[in-house]
Amino acid sequence: MKISFISSKEYAAYTVRKLKLENENTQKTRVISQFHLLKWPDHGTPDVMHFALLLLHMDSVNSKLSGPIVVHCSAGVGRTGTFIASDVLFRHGKSTGRVDPPAYVQSMRQDRMDMVQTKPQYVFIYHALVELFLIDNTKLTAGDFDSNCLKSSRLLQEYKKLNGKRPTIPEDLMSNGLMPQNQRKNRDQEILPGNQHRPLLSSHPANKTDYINAVFLPTVQRYEGYIATQWPLPETADDFWAMIHDYRSTAVVILDSDADTNDPNLMPSGEEPKISAGIFSVQTSSDPWTEGSIAIAEVYLTKVGDKDSQKLKIFKICDWPNDEQTCPEGCVTQIVYASQEWQRNVTSAGPITVVCRNGASKSGVFCTVANAIENINLNHHMSLVQVVRQLQLRRPSFINTYESYVMCNREVKVHFDSLSEYQNYEGPS
Repeated sequence: MKISFISSKEYAAYTVRKLKLENENTQKTRVISQFHLLKWPDHGTPDVMHFALLLLHMDSVNSKLSGPIVVHCSAGVGRTGTFIASDVLFRHGKSTGRVDPPAYVQSMRQDRMDMVQTKPQYVFIYHALVELFLIDNTKLTAGDFDSNCLKSSRLLQEYKKLNGKRPTIPEDLMSNGLMPQNQRKNRDQEILPGNQHRPLLSSHPANKTDYINAVFLPTVQRYEGYIATQWPLPETADDFWAMIHDYRSTAVVILDSDADTNDPNLMPSGEEPKISAGIFSVQTSSDPWTEGSIAIAEVYLTKVGDKDSQKLKIFKICDWPNDEQTCPEGCVTQIVYASQEWQRNVTSAGPITVVCRNGASKSGVFCTVANAIENINLNHHMSLVQVVRQLQLRRPSFINTYESYVMCNREVKVHFDSLSEYQNYEGPS
C-alpha cells in the first residue's frame, strides 16, 4: 500500500489532510480525508466548540466511499469512545429527536471495554451535544447570503436562540478577577475573564499581581489569535503594555473613537510622540495616518532594560463614540481588513489585541466579523451563529444586544458584496 500526501488545511485546533491510497498490486487508488484533532489531552477533554466544529466539518465531507469512519487515539478507548458517542448520538438525535447517552455508551462497552474512560469525558458528551444541536444547519454560502438574510425576522430568531443559551462562567472559574487586589483593575465587575483563558502577566512589578482583565480568543486558524481587553485604567496602563510585550502582540485594534479625560493615551502622535507607563515606553516617529475610517500608527514598544524594541501597528476606528452601539456601515469591515493584512505580512505574528471600553461590547462585534470574514476567505462559507457562540463561550458578554448582532450580519454582507466576481463565487471543490 502506498500513501501519498495531497493537501492540508490548518484550523485553530485541528488539521484536515487529503491523502491518496494506492494498492500497488491492483493499481487502484482512492482519496480519503484525515481529520487530526491536535488539542485533546489523554484522559481529558478538548475545547467543546472546536470539537463540535470538527465533527460538523467531518459530516460535511462528500465522499463516494461507503466504508466506516476510522477513529483512533493512543489506547483507542477514552477519546475514541467520546468522539464516537458524540457523533452517533448527534446523528441519531437529528433523525429521531431524542438521545440516550447512557444506553449508547453501555452498548459500546459491550463491544469494547472502557469506551469513554473518565467522568469528564462522559459529561463532555452532553456538552458537545448541546453545542452541536445549537449550531447545526446555520451555515451560509455567498449564494445564500443575500438581502433576505438581513430580514429582521430571521436575525431576531437567531439572536433569541443565542441569547436564550448564553453561556455563563461559574464564579469559581473566574476567581482571579474576583480577588480583592484584582477587583479594582476591572472597569465592569460583571465582565470578568475565566481563569483558564486569561493572559498571565510576567513583566508585572513585584507589588502587582499577574492579573489583567483580558481573555484569549480563537481565530479560525489560531487557537489564541485575539486578546480582548478593556481600555486600561490609569493604574493598569503598565499592565496593558506588559501584556502586549509578554505575548508579542503585533497589532492593537482600538474600537472607541473617543476616550475620557482621565483614560491613558494608547496611540502616540506628533503632539505626544512618546507614551510612558511604568517600565514601558511606546514611541512613534511620525503622526498617525488615516485610511478611510481608521487611523493607523506604527510604534515601537520598549521595556526598561531591553536592548531591542517591539514593532507593532495600532489601528483605531475614527467614528465609533463610546456611547454609540453601532458605527457607520463598513467601518468594522475596513479595520478588520487592515489589521488582517498587517498580520499576514508580519513574520511570526503574535495575537491581535482588541480594545474597547469594557472589553466586550465593541470587541465582540470586531472579533465576530473578523472570524466570519476569515471563514469566508478560507472555506467560502460561514455561520454567524457558530462564530458568535464560540466567542461567547470565552467571553459571555459578547454580542449582548440585538443591534450588535444585526451589525455583525450587516458587516458580513459588506464583505460578501466586496468579493470579486460575486455572482460566480463558489465554494471549494
